[in-house]
Amino acid sequence: GGSVTITNAGSVTVAQAVSAGAGTVTLTRGAWNILNGGGTITADTIYLQSGTGAGTVGAAGTSIATSTSNPGSTTTSLHLGGGNCAGAYVAHTGALSLAAPSLGNGAPLSVSATGLLGLPAAAIDEEAGAIDLSSGASLTTNGTLASTSSITLSAATTLTISTDITVG
Repeated sequence: GGSVTITNAGSVTVAQAVSAGAGTVTLTRGAWNILNGGGTITADTIYLQSGTGAGTVGAAGTSIATSTSNPGSTTTSLHLGGGNCAGAYVAHTGALSLAAPSLGNGAPLSVSATGLLGLPAAAIDEEAGAIDLSSGASLTTNGTLASTSSITLSAATTLTISTDITVG
């Protein structure tokens, strides 16, 4: 697989397929949003970066669609945030390994995977932002989770709470 890099000062709308196969896709935008326009980002490593502004990656109810290059055989590594990202909403087809997100204070985090969702060992503390994590297989907490809003965890099979979870 190759590499696709898209950088824009304003919003980026993914309206068609963006694919690097087993390679890397990097979307970086300035102070605006990365929006779902009906396209899917397919790669084994995906960086969705917000630049320095307070825009979002996806939106509530309209998540960015991502996919593993070979569902059932490979796992995508997802890197979210940077700067003051005001929220991240991602719906993934296949197995997904979430790197420690770097979001702004109080930014909501919503990530779902149709396959196994692997969580980072680092703490995820979204302050006033809600945390919503959903796995199409098992789900295990590897780092503490904290939010003053809400935390929702779901798994199609086994849900293992192996770290502290704090709401309030």
